[in-house]
Amino acid sequence: MIKPEYSQPIGIIAAVEGEIKELKKNVFIIEEGNIGKGTYLRGKLKGKELVIARSGAGISKAKFLATEMVDKFFPRIIISTGSCGALQEQINREDVIIGDEILFKRGGIAEGERNYIETFLPDRAVNKKVYDYLKGSSHSSVHLGRIISIGKFIYQKKTKEELYNRYKAIAVEMESGGIAQVAKEKGVPFIAVKVVSDDLRGKLVDYNKVADYNGNLVLNKIIPYFLLKPWEALWAVKFYFALQRVYKKLYELQENMVEVI
Repeated sequence: MIKPEYSQPIGIIAAVEGEIKELKKNVFIIEEGNIGKGTYLRGKLKGKELVIARSGAGISKAKFLATEMVDKFFPRIIISTGSCGALQEQINREDVIIGDEILFKRGGIAEGERNYIETFLPDRAVNKKVYDYLKGSSHSSVHLGRIISIGKFIYQKKTKEELYNRYKAIAVEMESGGIAQVAKEKGVPFIAVKVVSDDLRGKLVDYNKVADYNGNLVLNKIIPYFLLKPWEALWAVKFYFALQRVYKKLYELQENMVEVI
């Protein structure tokens, strides 16, 4: 395999554009293009080379993009970043979650023969460096624990509590399991650092039924959905504004990580 002419970058993968939009604005751009089923930007920030990519929501899209990223750019580390849901009462919106284990759960929520768990371990040294730095900075609410990846948006409190009780994970999301699997297969260091967009107390719309692969609401899906459940429109509005705050927090977090990795 031929190495690229440029130095090995830090790879950053997020599911949706909002999770990396501010970071991309502040990067000195070298090139942009398509990768996997998403897009990428290669550039420099704080003297370090980055490849920032949007995969689309879901484990399979994240896995496909991570494979393409490693084969094309040879990153020295991959960071899975973005939003997640809290699985414990004491974890709040905009708290930071650093995964010390990533559980990749296949087949959805239910148990069964074809429904098994794979466990991946992020790079311990980098995890500690990021955790120590963030705890010593303005990011006071930082949690180190198990993240579970499931290929479905988890929105019900009961389901979140079940996931915590069964797997002792502190957060749930839809991408890092696939990225972690690729990183292990390719021998690339990996970490997952997320910001909480929904806690156990909040009420959420079933985004599996109203959004596209990039997390955007789709008109011909939301009209019939909210006609049947009009009270949930307010939940959707509140969640939208919560996400804007999460995206701002993610940018601060991403800049900090670039400094220490």
